[in-house]
Amino acid sequence: MNEMDIFNCCKFAGADLISYASIASILIAENLTSNEADLLGNFLMSIGQNLATIAVVKEKCETKLRNSIKDENK
Repeated sequence: MNEMDIFNCCKFAGADLISYASIASILIAENLTSNEADLLGNFLMSIGQNLATIAVVKEKCETKLRNSIKDENK
């Protein structure tokens, strides 16, 4: 794979995911009041933020563990 193939592959990376999320949002919101849509949106954003926080902490722990294993193997 050459550099141009990689560029073309990554050019629209995530665009499908964004499209699917938009479609899902529209379909879900069709049957909700504005207050319900607001509550659900805030709830899902809270889940997303919590998952991002957990991922950061896990990565730090995994990095620390990998580094301690490397130090032990020296």
